[in-house]
Amino acid sequence: GGLGLWDGEKWSLVGGAAVQGTVTCSAVAGHGELAGDAAGHHLLYVAGRFRMVGDVPVSNIAVFDHTSQRWKALGPGLKARDIFALTVWPGEGGSRSTHSLFAVGSISHAGDVLLGNVGRWRSETETWHPMRNVNGIVRAAAVMHSRLYIGGDFTVAGGQPAAAIAYTDLQEQHAERGAAVQWREVGVGVQGNVHALRAVAGCLYVGGRIDSVGDHQGIKRANNVARWCVLPEMHNVSLRQEAWEPVDGLDYSGGTVLVIAGADPKIGTDLAL
Repeated sequence: GGLGLWDGEKWSLVGGAAVQGTVTCSAVAGHGELAGDAAGHHLLYVAGRFRMVGDVPVSNIAVFDHTSQRWKALGPGLKARDIFALTVWPGEGGSRSTHSLFAVGSISHAGDVLLGNVGRWRSETETWHPMRNVNGIVRAAAVMHSRLYIGGDFTVAGGQPAAAIAYTDLQEQHAERGAAVQWREVGVGVQGNVHALRAVAGCLYVGGRIDSVGDHQGIKRANNVARWCVLPEMHNVSLRQEAWEPVDGLDYSGGTVLVIAGADPKIGTDLAL
């Protein structure tokens, strides 16, 4: 199938069931690999192009519970041409019952719910929710400082200008149940297309085919990779300093950065692209 598990010595099927199709992305609920809530639950989400996992009917997205060793559909699933990324926000307490999963790509619907390329799955209610329309393909997603960042080939997110990258504050939506999603610009965005986002040590690394990035300090050359750093003030979080920074020593002119991985997300001293 489209998914395998390596245990250090051999390959096997996850839960003994084959994903009958192509897996394009995955995410784990909790903090770190195979982390879960206080009860020891571990949830692995996978998405792509598939209709069955073993004998369980699904629609392009599914979840595996490591405790029960069972696969399950996520409601009606997703109607999508491509699903490029999944990311998890632990929410309050970081438990399995309160986290949210975000799926991005070229996604039209979850059942009858119109998504507009970004969808939110709330584990507490087991329902899909829209995140307001994004007018192009969303290729990457990451959560940092309770913000959901998205990147891709778009210029408008939720009716607001957003040059290939945008963010929304998840804490605001949590505090005000039913509040409309508000997308915001990241500086003045990027010139180009975003393919990869990765939060490492207080900075969001952004990769793709990017010529430059811009903020209140002006336009800065990117060479297809840059980072957006959020440095909270010691006594006043509202006074966060935010700016684009170049990643020195990298020259990817003529290429495209497709994947960014932090060797140690807690320390952030090593980075691979």
